[in-house]
Amino acid sequence: MPGLERDTKLLRVTRLLYQMTADETAALTEQIYQQERRAWLTALREKARQYYGKSLTAYDPVGDDLKHLKDRARWHAESITRTYNRQVESQLNKLFSANPRGNRNYYAKAMEAWVKKRNAWHPDAVAGGIVGETREYAKARFLEMNRIRPRGFVLSGPSPVCDECMAALAAGVVTLEYTQRVRMPNHWRCDHEWEELPGAKVPPLRDVWLGR
Repeated sequence: MPGLERDTKLLRVTRLLYQMTADETAALTEQIYQQERRAWLTALREKARQYYGKSLTAYDPVGDDLKHLKDRARWHAESITRTYNRQVESQLNKLFSANPRGNRNYYAKAMEAWVKKRNAWHPDAVAGGIVGETREYAKARFLEMNRIRPRGFVLSGPSPVCDECMAALAAGVVTLEYTQRVRMPNHWRCDHEWEELPGAKVPPLRDVWLGR
């Protein structure tokens, strides 16, 4: 059918217009890294105030920490790109099935509405998970580099609604090894963190590690 062939070409053009490109993925990688960097600094400053009772300067990630965050930013960006592009493809297929003879205006209007609706929730939800992941990494590095061994950890955050987080809360005071097995955030849109019990021995203020 000639009409279907013409619309197939239109779908290809529309797909190119809406799917993310390599340049957009690279830009997203940098955007995610900057979110990670801010979360890293905030978490280290919070730990300093928790243990020393004052504001201290935290430093940008370097060395292996920088590589870890850059690698995670790239992984997240590539994952988001793959998911988004699959969703674009799926949405275009739905539009084609609903109206095989739809013209350029039909696709443009429908896709713009879809993008607007999707972006109303998706970026913030993704950012929340990335920030939570980075915070936990920074907190773990703070404890490791300052040789702080808390006597236990408890789950902090809102009342859990999933089985995994409910089990973590019910576990009460847990060990460092437990927190390494049951990592937080535990799932999509998880707002939980592990917080150590007070009283652990800390290094002298002059020796504290806050990124370097």
